[in-house]
Amino acid sequence: MIKLKDSVKVAIRSIALSIVVSALWTCITMEISPLADMIRILGIDLSAYRPYVKISYPLLIPYGKGFVALISVALISGLIPGAIHYRRKWRELIILREEMYSLMRSLSGIIRTGVGLGMALDTLLTITRPPMSDRLKLFSSLISLGYSADEAFRNAFGDLPRDMRSILYTIVIALQSGGRAPEIIDYAASFTADMRAFEELREGRLSQYVYIVIMACIAFAISAVVMLKMLETIVKTGAGILGIAFLDIEFFHSLYFYASLIIVLFSSMTIGRALKGYTPIALFYALIMSIIVSLIFLVMPVFVKF
Repeated sequence: MIKLKDSVKVAIRSIALSIVVSALWTCITMEISPLADMIRILGIDLSAYRPYVKISYPLLIPYGKGFVALISVALISGLIPGAIHYRRKWRELIILREEMYSLMRSLSGIIRTGVGLGMALDTLLTITRPPMSDRLKLFSSLISLGYSADEAFRNAFGDLPRDMRSILYTIVIALQSGGRAPEIIDYAASFTADMRAFEELREGRLSQYVYIVIMACIAFAISAVVMLKMLETIVKTGAGILGIAFLDIEFFHSLYFYASLIIVLFSSMTIGRALKGYTPIALFYALIMSIIVSLIFLVMPVFVKF
Protein backbone atom coordinates (compact mmCIF):
# COMPACT_ATOMS: atom_id res chain seq x y z
CA MET A 1 0.00 0.00 0.00
CA ILE A 2 1.33 3.44 -0.95
CA LYS A 3 1.77 5.73 2.04
CA LEU A 4 1.03 9.30 1.10
CA LYS A 5 2.76 12.23 2.73
CA ASP A 6 0.74 14.46 5.04
CA SER A 7 0.96 17.37 2.60
CA VAL A 8 -0.46 15.24 -0.23
CA LYS A 9 -3.31 14.00 1.98
CA VAL A 10 -4.13 17.57 2.99
CA ALA A 11 -4.11 18.69 -0.65
CA ILE A 12 -6.47 15.86 -1.64
CA ARG A 13 -8.87 16.66 1.21
CA SER A 14 -8.78 20.36 0.32
CA ILE A 15 -9.63 19.74 -3.34
CA ALA A 16 -12.38 17.26 -2.48
CA LEU A 17 -13.97 19.52 0.13
CA SER A 18 -13.81 22.53 -2.18
CA ILE A 19 -15.56 20.63 -4.99
CA VAL A 20 -18.27 19.22 -2.71
CA VAL A 21 -19.03 22.52 -0.97
CA SER A 22 -19.01 24.45 -4.26
CA ALA A 23 -21.44 21.97 -5.80
CA LEU A 24 -23.69 22.18 -2.74
CA TRP A 25 -23.57 26.00 -2.82
CA THR A 26 -24.50 25.97 -6.51
CA CYS A 27 -27.44 23.67 -5.87
CA ILE A 28 -28.69 25.86 -3.02
CA THR A 29 -28.42 29.15 -4.92
CA MET A 30 -30.01 27.59 -8.02
CA GLU A 31 -32.80 26.27 -5.74
CA ILE A 32 -32.41 22.66 -6.87
CA SER A 33 -31.63 21.31 -3.43
CA PRO A 34 -33.97 20.61 -0.47
CA LEU A 35 -31.63 22.73 1.63
CA ALA A 36 -32.67 25.77 -0.41
CA ASP A 37 -36.24 25.44 0.89
CA MET A 38 -35.04 25.08 4.47
CA ILE A 39 -32.86 28.18 4.15
CA ARG A 40 -35.67 30.16 2.55
CA ILE A 41 -37.94 29.27 5.49
CA LEU A 42 -35.40 31.01 7.74
CA GLY A 43 -35.87 34.17 5.66
CA ILE A 44 -32.53 33.93 3.86
CA ASP A 45 -32.60 34.40 0.10
CA LEU A 46 -29.41 33.27 -1.64
CA SER A 47 -30.77 33.43 -5.17
CA ALA A 48 -28.91 36.71 -5.74
CA TYR A 49 -25.63 34.76 -5.46
CA ARG A 50 -26.34 32.32 -8.27
CA PRO A 51 -22.99 31.52 -9.93
CA TYR A 52 -23.40 33.32 -13.24
CA VAL A 53 -20.27 34.51 -15.03
CA LYS A 54 -19.69 37.51 -17.26
CA ILE A 55 -16.60 38.02 -19.40
CA SER A 56 -15.11 41.47 -19.86
CA TYR A 57 -13.85 42.52 -23.27
CA PRO A 58 -11.10 42.88 -24.43
CA LEU A 59 -9.41 41.86 -21.13
CA LEU A 60 -11.36 38.55 -20.94
CA ILE A 61 -11.67 38.67 -17.16
CA PRO A 62 -14.49 36.58 -15.62
CA TYR A 63 -16.59 38.57 -13.16
CA GLY A 64 -19.96 38.82 -11.49
CA LYS A 65 -21.42 38.87 -8.00
CA GLY A 66 -22.40 35.21 -8.16
CA PHE A 67 -18.98 34.28 -9.50
CA VAL A 68 -17.28 36.13 -6.64
CA ALA A 69 -19.48 34.28 -4.15
CA LEU A 70 -18.60 30.92 -5.70
CA ILE A 71 -14.88 31.74 -5.57
CA SER A 72 -15.23 32.68 -1.91
CA VAL A 73 -17.02 29.43 -1.04
CA ALA A 74 -14.53 27.29 -2.97
CA LEU A 75 -11.50 29.10 -1.56
CA ILE A 76 -12.63 29.07 2.08
CA SER A 77 -13.69 25.42 2.04
CA GLY A 78 -10.46 24.45 0.29
CA LEU A 79 -8.34 26.21 2.91
CA ILE A 80 -10.02 24.58 5.92
CA PRO A 81 -8.23 21.17 5.87
CA GLY A 82 -4.79 22.74 5.45
CA ALA A 83 -5.45 25.41 8.07
CA ILE A 84 -6.56 22.83 10.65
CA HIS A 85 -3.72 20.41 9.90
CA TYR A 86 -0.87 22.91 9.90
CA ARG A 87 -2.18 24.83 12.89
CA ARG A 88 -2.16 21.55 14.81
CA LYS A 89 1.41 20.91 13.59
CA TRP A 90 2.35 24.44 14.61
CA ARG A 91 1.02 23.90 18.13
CA GLU A 92 2.89 20.59 18.32
CA LEU A 93 6.11 22.31 17.26
CA ILE A 94 5.66 24.93 19.97
CA ILE A 95 5.29 22.17 22.59
CA LEU A 96 8.25 20.28 21.15
CA ARG A 97 10.39 23.40 21.22
CA GLU A 98 9.58 24.05 24.88
CA GLU A 99 10.25 20.42 25.72
CA MET A 100 13.55 20.62 23.84
CA TYR A 101 14.65 23.55 26.02
CA SER A 102 13.77 21.61 29.17
CA LEU A 103 15.35 18.43 27.79
CA MET A 104 18.75 20.00 27.14
CA ARG A 105 18.75 21.78 30.51
CA SER A 106 17.82 18.59 32.37
CA LEU A 107 20.30 16.49 30.39
CA SER A 108 23.11 18.90 31.24
CA GLY A 109 22.21 18.79 34.93
CA ILE A 110 22.08 14.98 35.05
CA ILE A 111 25.38 14.51 33.25
CA ARG A 112 27.10 16.93 35.63
CA THR A 113 26.39 14.45 38.45
CA GLY A 114 28.64 11.91 36.72
CA VAL A 115 25.90 9.77 35.17
CA GLY A 116 26.64 8.32 31.72
CA LEU A 117 24.84 9.73 28.70
CA GLY A 118 22.93 6.51 28.02
CA MET A 119 21.61 6.33 31.58
CA ALA A 120 20.86 10.05 31.49
CA LEU A 121 18.66 9.53 28.41
CA ASP A 122 16.82 6.70 30.18
CA THR A 123 16.25 9.00 33.16
CA LEU A 124 14.88 11.74 30.91
CA LEU A 125 12.25 9.34 29.56
CA THR A 126 10.56 9.38 32.96
CA ILE A 127 10.40 13.17 33.29
CA THR A 128 9.89 14.33 29.68
CA ARG A 129 6.33 14.84 28.45
CA PRO A 130 4.84 13.80 25.09
CA PRO A 131 5.34 14.33 22.24
CA MET A 132 9.08 14.80 22.97
CA SER A 133 9.15 11.74 25.25
CA ASP A 134 7.78 9.58 22.40
CA ARG A 135 10.55 10.72 20.06
CA LEU A 136 13.20 10.31 22.72
CA LYS A 137 11.93 6.81 23.50
CA LEU A 138 12.08 5.91 19.80
CA PHE A 139 15.64 7.25 19.61
CA SER A 140 16.81 5.19 22.61
CA SER A 141 14.97 2.07 21.43
CA LEU A 142 16.53 2.18 17.97
CA ILE A 143 20.01 2.55 19.46
CA SER A 144 19.31 -0.46 21.73
CA LEU A 145 18.27 -2.47 18.65
CA GLY A 146 21.63 -1.81 17.00
CA TYR A 147 20.91 1.21 14.86
CA SER A 148 23.64 3.79 14.54
CA ALA A 149 23.11 7.07 16.40
CA ASP A 150 22.68 8.90 13.06
CA GLU A 151 20.04 6.46 11.80
CA ALA A 152 18.16 6.55 15.09
CA PHE A 153 18.25 10.35 15.06
CA ARG A 154 16.87 10.57 11.51
CA ASN A 155 13.98 8.27 12.39
CA ALA A 156 13.11 10.04 15.65
CA PHE A 157 13.81 13.71 14.89
CA GLY A 158 14.26 13.92 11.11
CA ASP A 159 10.98 15.75 10.46
CA LEU A 160 11.65 18.61 12.90
CA PRO A 161 12.74 22.09 11.76
CA ARG A 162 16.43 22.57 11.06
CA ASP A 163 17.17 24.69 14.13
CA MET A 164 15.68 22.07 16.46
CA ARG A 165 17.52 19.24 14.70
CA SER A 166 20.80 21.13 15.03
CA ILE A 167 20.43 21.40 18.80
CA LEU A 168 19.20 17.85 19.36
CA TYR A 169 21.95 16.46 17.13
CA THR A 170 24.44 17.44 19.82
CA ILE A 171 23.18 14.32 21.66
CA VAL A 172 24.45 12.21 18.75
CA ILE A 173 27.75 14.10 18.76
CA ALA A 174 28.05 13.54 22.50
CA LEU A 175 27.37 9.80 22.11
CA GLN A 176 30.16 9.58 19.54
CA SER A 177 32.64 11.77 21.43
CA GLY A 178 33.43 9.49 24.33
CA GLY A 179 34.68 11.39 27.37
CA ARG A 180 33.74 14.85 26.05
CA ALA A 181 30.00 14.24 26.34
CA PRO A 182 29.49 16.46 29.46
CA GLU A 183 31.31 19.36 27.82
CA ILE A 184 29.31 19.09 24.59
CA ILE A 185 25.94 18.78 26.33
CA ASP A 186 26.76 21.66 28.66
CA TYR A 187 27.63 23.91 25.72
CA ALA A 188 24.45 22.88 23.89
CA ALA A 189 22.33 23.61 26.97
CA SER A 190 23.89 27.07 27.29
CA PHE A 191 23.27 27.79 23.62
CA THR A 192 19.67 26.56 23.93
CA ALA A 193 19.03 28.92 26.84
CA ASP A 194 20.28 31.86 24.78
CA MET A 195 18.17 30.73 21.84
CA ARG A 196 15.05 30.55 24.01
CA ALA A 197 15.62 34.09 25.28
CA PHE A 198 16.04 35.32 21.71
CA GLU A 199 12.84 33.54 20.58
CA GLU A 200 10.82 35.08 23.41
CA LEU A 201 12.13 38.54 22.49
CA ARG A 202 11.45 37.97 18.79
CA GLU A 203 7.92 36.68 19.42
CA GLY A 204 7.10 39.61 21.68
CA ARG A 205 8.22 42.18 19.13
CA LEU A 206 6.78 40.57 16.00
CA SER A 207 3.41 39.37 17.33
CA GLN A 208 1.89 42.85 17.07
CA TYR A 209 2.79 43.03 13.36
CA VAL A 210 0.53 40.05 12.66
CA TYR A 211 -2.49 42.15 13.64
CA ILE A 212 -1.18 45.11 11.66
CA VAL A 213 -0.94 43.02 8.47
CA ILE A 214 -4.43 41.58 8.97
CA MET A 215 -5.93 45.02 9.69
CA ALA A 216 -4.28 46.45 6.58
CA CYS A 217 -5.93 43.75 4.46
CA ILE A 218 -9.31 44.41 6.08
CA ALA A 219 -8.92 48.18 5.62
CA PHE A 220 -8.32 47.76 1.89
CA ALA A 221 -11.43 45.57 1.50
CA ILE A 222 -13.64 48.00 3.44
CA SER A 223 -12.36 51.04 1.53
CA ALA A 224 -12.94 49.20 -1.76
CA VAL A 225 -16.56 48.41 -0.88
CA VAL A 226 -17.22 51.99 0.26
CA MET A 227 -15.71 53.33 -2.96
CA LEU A 228 -17.85 50.94 -5.03
CA LYS A 229 -21.02 52.03 -3.23
CA MET A 230 -20.16 55.69 -3.81
CA LEU A 231 -19.51 54.97 -7.48
CA GLU A 232 -22.82 53.12 -7.74
CA THR A 233 -24.64 56.07 -6.22
CA ILE A 234 -22.96 58.50 -8.62
CA VAL A 235 -23.91 56.36 -11.61
CA LYS A 236 -27.55 56.22 -10.47
CA THR A 237 -27.96 59.88 -9.60
CA GLY A 238 -25.47 61.80 -11.70
CA ALA A 239 -24.72 59.73 -14.77
CA GLY A 240 -26.28 62.27 -17.12
CA ILE A 241 -24.50 65.20 -15.56
CA LEU A 242 -21.12 63.47 -15.59
CA GLY A 243 -21.61 62.02 -19.05
CA ILE A 244 -21.43 58.41 -17.88
CA ALA A 245 -23.59 56.35 -20.22
CA PHE A 246 -22.78 52.96 -18.76
CA LEU A 247 -20.57 51.65 -15.98
CA ASP A 248 -20.65 48.02 -14.87
CA ILE A 249 -20.28 48.13 -11.07
CA GLU A 250 -20.04 44.34 -10.89
CA PHE A 251 -16.88 44.41 -12.99
CA PHE A 252 -15.13 46.79 -10.60
CA HIS A 253 -16.54 44.86 -7.63
CA SER A 254 -14.88 41.69 -8.95
CA LEU A 255 -11.60 43.46 -9.72
CA TYR A 256 -11.36 44.84 -6.19
CA PHE A 257 -12.18 41.37 -4.84
CA TYR A 258 -9.39 39.81 -6.91
CA ALA A 259 -7.01 42.49 -5.65
CA SER A 260 -8.02 41.71 -2.06
CA LEU A 261 -7.30 38.01 -2.61
CA ILE A 262 -3.83 38.87 -3.91
CA ILE A 263 -3.24 40.97 -0.79
CA VAL A 264 -4.49 38.06 1.35
CA LEU A 265 -2.04 35.72 -0.41
CA PHE A 266 1.04 37.87 0.16
CA SER A 267 -0.04 38.95 3.65
CA SER A 268 -0.50 35.37 4.83
CA MET A 269 2.85 34.37 3.34
CA THR A 270 4.50 37.28 5.13
CA ILE A 271 2.94 36.27 8.45
CA GLY A 272 3.88 32.61 8.04
CA ARG A 273 7.42 33.04 6.74
CA ALA A 274 8.68 36.26 8.31
CA LEU A 275 6.63 36.75 11.47
CA LYS A 276 5.92 33.18 12.61
CA GLY A 277 8.92 31.40 11.07
CA TYR A 278 6.72 28.50 9.87
CA THR A 279 5.53 28.93 6.28
CA PRO A 280 2.62 26.38 6.29
CA ILE A 281 0.84 28.33 9.06
CA ALA A 282 0.15 30.89 6.31
CA LEU A 283 -2.83 28.72 5.34
CA PHE A 284 -4.47 29.41 8.71
CA TYR A 285 -4.11 33.17 8.37
CA ALA A 286 -5.18 33.00 4.71
CA LEU A 287 -8.37 31.26 5.85
CA ILE A 288 -9.12 33.93 8.46
CA MET A 289 -8.50 36.83 6.09
CA SER A 290 -10.39 35.15 3.22
CA ILE A 291 -13.47 34.73 5.42
CA ILE A 292 -13.34 38.37 6.53
CA VAL A 293 -12.73 39.72 3.01
CA SER A 294 -15.52 37.57 1.55
CA LEU A 295 -17.99 38.77 4.17
CA ILE A 296 -16.98 42.38 3.50
CA PHE A 297 -17.50 42.10 -0.26
CA LEU A 298 -20.66 40.00 -0.16
CA VAL A 299 -22.49 41.21 2.95
CA MET A 300 -21.29 44.75 3.65
CA PRO A 301 -22.73 46.28 0.42
CA VAL A 302 -26.22 45.34 1.66
CA PHE A 303 -25.84 47.63 4.69
CA VAL A 304 -23.80 50.50 3.21
CA LYS A 305 -26.05 53.20 1.77
CA PHE A 306 -25.34 56.70 0.43
